[in-house]
Amino acid sequence: MKKSLFNLVVIIIGSLIVVGLSRNIIRLLKSEKKVDEARLEVTQLETEQKELVERKAYLESDEFIEEQARNKLNMSQEGEQIVILPQEIGNNHASEVTSQELPPYRQWLQVFGW
Repeated sequence: MKKSLFNLVVIIIGSLIVVGLSRNIIRLLKSEKKVDEARLEVTQLETEQKELVERKAYLESDEFIEEQARNKLNMSQEGEQIVILPQEIGNNHASEVTSQELPPYRQWLQVFGW
């Protein structure tokens, strides 16, 4: 009888240990998944940060400032001239030239009004 009682106690304690270990293993696997997700997010954020740093450097560069001055403010450097063609003239000439079957040099002459 003592042997069977001892075996029962050992089985109960063993079962409790197995259940406890199983819970810890499941918790560990979930934690590992969270760590992997966090690593992926860190990688994505580092990539985004790198892109933003590059964009910031471009926006602070002289090249960008010059581009904006030329495009938005119609400014130029010394010795340069700005030529602005009206849209209706460019569109009309383009349609007339393509509708006529002229050699390329004649088409260019018509575009420039010669």
